[in-house]
This record gives sequence, C-alpha cells and structure tokens, in this order.
Amino acid sequence: MLFCTLYLLPKRGRLFFSLSHLMSVSTSCCAAQDTGFLSDDNVLLESCEYGELQQRMQRHAASGCISKALETLNCMRDHVPGKPTVYDYNAMIRLKDAVYITDEMMAAGFSPSFTNLSKLFKKLLKTVSVDDAVLVLEIMLSVNYIPSQCDVSALIQGLCQVGMVRVAFSLFVKLSGKGYFCGGIIYNPILWALCKSKQTCAALAVFGFLEKKGFVRSVYSYTALVYGFGKDRLWREAFCCLEEMEKVGSKPSVVTYTVLIKGLCDDGKVDVALNLLGKMEERGCDPDLIVYNIVLRELCNQGREVDIYDLVQVIDQKGLSPDMYTHAALAGGMLKRGNVEVVNKLLLNIILRRCSVDAVIYNIYLHSMCCNGNSGEALSMLQSMMEKGFRPTNAQYNTILKGLCKERNFYEAFKLFDSIMWPSDGPDLISFNTVLSVACKLGNLSIVQRILWQMEYDGIKLDVVSFTSLIQYYCTSGKITDCLKLVESMVINGPRPNTVTVNTLLIGLCKNQQFGLAERYFNYFKQIGISPDARIYSRIKSGRYSYQVGEVLDFDKGT
Repeated sequence: MLFCTLYLLPKRGRLFFSLSHLMSVSTSCCAAQDTGFLSDDNVLLESCEYGELQQRMQRHAASGCISKALETLNCMRDHVPGKPTVYDYNAMIRLKDAVYITDEMMAAGFSPSFTNLSKLFKKLLKTVSVDDAVLVLEIMLSVNYIPSQCDVSALIQGLCQVGMVRVAFSLFVKLSGKGYFCGGIIYNPILWALCKSKQTCAALAVFGFLEKKGFVRSVYSYTALVYGFGKDRLWREAFCCLEEMEKVGSKPSVVTYTVLIKGLCDDGKVDVALNLLGKMEERGCDPDLIVYNIVLRELCNQGREVDIYDLVQVIDQKGLSPDMYTHAALAGGMLKRGNVEVVNKLLLNIILRRCSVDAVIYNIYLHSMCCNGNSGEALSMLQSMMEKGFRPTNAQYNTILKGLCKERNFYEAFKLFDSIMWPSDGPDLISFNTVLSVACKLGNLSIVQRILWQMEYDGIKLDVVSFTSLIQYYCTSGKITDCLKLVESMVINGPRPNTVTVNTLLIGLCKNQQFGLAERYFNYFKQIGISPDARIYSRIKSGRYSYQVGEVLDFDKGT
C-alpha cells in the first residue's frame, strides 16, 4: 500500500473500453472490406480463366487485401501453366508487403524489373524503412541492378542515423567490391557516425581501409577524425591528424578548426584554443564569428575579463557584427560567474536596442532576473512579450517557477503552475518536480496528492528527484514506515537512489530520532555503491549519543 493515500482514479476501465471499441471498429472495417469481394467466396477460383484471375488479383492488390491477392496468385500458379508472369508479380509490388512478394518472386525464378525495384527502394527510403531498404538493395545487387549514388547515400545516412553503422560499412564494402563507384558521399557519413558515437578507433580502421583501397580522403573525412579525437579528449592524436592533413595537401577548413577549438573549449583548454586561433589566421584560414563565439563563451565561463575585452576588440576590428550567439556567450558566461547585475544591464540594453535575439537570450535574461530576486518582474516581462507575439517555452516558465519558489512566493508559484499560459503540452517533469518539492517541504498533503494525480493523468513518470521529495515529505510528516517502503521500492524497481536521496533519508531518520535505523541504512547504501555524505555519519554517531543524554541536534545546518 505504498501510494494508497496518494494515487487516485485508476484508468483501467477507461483503457479497457477504448480497446474494446477499437476492436469492434476494426472488425467492422474488415467486414466492410470483404463485402466488396463477396462474390469471390462464392466462385471456385480453380474454374476461372487466367484473364479473370489476373483481374481479381489486381483488384485485391489495389484495395490492399493482401490475403486474397496472394490466394489468387497461388491459384494462378497451381492451375494455369506458365503463370503467373513477371507482370503479375510486378502488380503485387504495389502492396505494403512488397519486400515479401519480391522475395517470393525471386524464389519462383523471376527477376523483378529495375523500374519496380528502384521505385520500391526509393519509397522505403522516404518512409525511413532502412531494414527493408537493405533487403531490396541486396536483391538489386544480386541481379546486377545498380541504384543511383544518391539513393545509396540516403540509405547509408539512414542506417547511420539509427545506429546501424556496421551494416552501413558492410554495404559500402560490398558495393565497392562490385566495382560500384563510391565517393565521399557514401563513406564520410560512416566515419562521422563512428566518431560521434565514440568509436574513433573503428573510424581510424575504416580510414585505413579507405587508404588501402585507394579511396580519396577529403577534408571532410579528416575533419571527422579530428572531431572524434577531440570528443575522446585525445589531443595529441587530434593535432597529429591536423598535421597529416597539411602534409598530404588536404588543407584544414574553417569547420576542421571549429570542431577542434570547440572540443578544446569544452575541455577547459581555452589557452590552447586561443593559440590555435592564431595559427588558423597565420595559415590563411580566416576565423568566422562562430569560432569567436565558442572561444568567447569559455573565456566568460572562466572569468577572463582581459581576454574577453581583447577578443571583442578583434571581432570588431575584423568587421564582424556580434549576433545573438555572441550576446548569449557573454551573458551566459557572466551569469555562471555570478555577475547578475552586469548580465541584466547587458541584456536589457540588447533588448531595448531591438537587436536580434532568440529564446536563449530571453532565457538568460529571465534567469538573471530570477537570480536577482525579481521573479515577479520576470513573469510580468514574459507576459508583456507574449502580448507582442512571443511564444514562450517550458524552459522560460520553469525558470520563473523555480525563482518564485526560491523567493518563497508559493502562492504565485502555484498560481503560475495552474495557469493556462503553458505551451500546449502543459507543465513537464521539471515543472512538476519544482512544485512537488515545495509541497513536500511544506508538508501539504492535499497539494502533494493533487500533483501526483496530475502527473499520473498526464502520463509523467516520477524520477529520482520526485521520489526524493516524497521521502522528505514522509520524514517531515513522521511517516517513517511509508518512507522506508518507498525507499525499498526504489531499490527494487527503480529509479535507483542517488546520494541526495540517501542524504535526505538519513537526515529525516535522525530528525525522527531513528539513529540506529539511520546507521544501518548508511552502511547498506555504502555497500551497494551509493556513498552518503561522510559528515552525516559523524552526526548519526553524535546524534545517537546526544539523544541518549536528551540533546536535540539541528541536522539542517551545514548539510
């Protein structure tokens, strides 16, 4: 009975009704479809002439009735010598089961036409049915039909997008083995997919295979490796790859430098990035605003004010106009450093001057206002923006919602949560967790129940943050049994408790003077690899002793 007091209104009856209704509708539709061909059931197909069988089969195929079309085709094969013909099979390829029919056709000793296979291949690519498209390509290759390079490229990219990179490479090897011309449009997506999925070693092996087989590796191919090495923080290999490019005459492009500089900045190596920026210019590759924005953002993150000023000067000297990403880099970095007042002035000036801004700029500005204790003003500004046609996202609402809760303006927070201003999908998990945390800290059962019911109704599952808030609520309410059942449920069924969850539990147990229980849970979680705050253990020990002599400890302080 873990959530017996919290979960309300089960929907099983509604779901059962919906399924029953759908089943009845489906049955009716099938009956209606069969009605149009009722005469077929009253006629012995074996007695029909070939022409009549052919017309019936084509009729069924056009209507999408696969079972009757196959039945007629089989009858044609069994009772009419020399039939069905290749044209009869081609008529069947119009169906959604075209791949199966094509395979049957091949088994019967017929070769589908290139036109039909090509059309089927293109159709499968448009519907992103890459598995079936691979089968069709295999059939085409088996009868020496060569699809266009554009179609093969689309299949390779589709396979890479769904994580089937090895299948894509296998097809590339097979195509090249048959003498099919495979340009970079075929193999470069494979290199990039491997590097993006942190399989740079495999990408390097593919790169070696290309060299061995005499394929020309382009700048785009080398850039994929540079990206992969940077993603894996293998900087020595990344710079060696850059040098190799120059040796073979494949001059690094702006994109090559950009991916390397971004990787360096993401790793906090902004000095190396600045040095590379200088070499980039020396080698005749002019940096664009995108590269400068990347470096500028990391300089702001590190609070390098002198370097920020120098780089802004360089941007201005090159005649590049700061865009919304430049503003976001400056404001976002300063906000991380706690320079709220500077960020407010900067962004307010940008907005008032009607510079080009996007949702990111507004997010940063709203965030800075909320950090400065002006969540109410942020909400008013958002409403004013909406009147001018601005369409806010959940991110903006959640920023203000958190700000209101942080300022303990709970009435306005719950009012905003219940408002109809949210996007069409309504509040998300972050929104629910924000108000649930407040309700649990306040110990307000009615609001907690209402939030949980709304989450269930909207199909939003509780995560570790939600469960941690409920653990705090149970401890605050003195419902230790329910709290421990909830923790047990998390351990068995998930989500797995984290350090914050365990700390919340232990502090709650101590506040309820359950020091022995707290010590047992401390040891248990440590054994299963979840390390609580070490300071809590000392407090558990001192708490047990203090409880014995009648002292009361405040566990909220210093945690």
